Amino acid sequence: MKTGSPERQLALPDRRRDPRRSWLRACLSSRLLAPACVLVVAAATYALFQFVILSRVPHAVLGKWLVREGGDMHGAILEFRRDGTMIATVNMQGKAAKIVAQVEVEDETMRTTSRHPITGKEHTDVQTIRKLTDEEFVFEDSKGTVIRMERLRE
Repeated sequence: MKTGSPERQLALPDRRRDPRRSWLRACLSSRLLAPACVLVVAAATYALFQFVILSRVPHAVLGKWLVREGGDMHGAILEFRRDGTMIATVNMQGKAAKIVAQVEVEDETMRTTSRHPITGKEHTDVQTIRKLTDEEFVFEDSKGTVIRMERLRE
């Protein structure tokens, strides 16, 4: 039987009319494929840098923490963000106040740099991380005060 015979042509599927193949061919030949590939690669690169490479704070530290023990900090809520920002909500003379600081963590050392709300003077403090788990974060500040925190779940 020849490939050109009518019997053979009936047995073979007509690939030219298969809608899946025509869609694939249209995508491959369209001008949208190259920009779509560039967009996917750009998004993946951005995510890699934002979540892995440029994060100043380890993943285990990220999130909100409630201070259970720690002198003047008792009851404060500390929120650590991936960009190195720490927002502390503290009780100052009976009123809630927010303190914004920049945080950098390297091994067991944590540095916080904040600006005094009245004088505008920057102050950097160095803390030593004593314990860090999914549920508990304990560090000691430069004055020797131990601060124990537990993770807040939202």
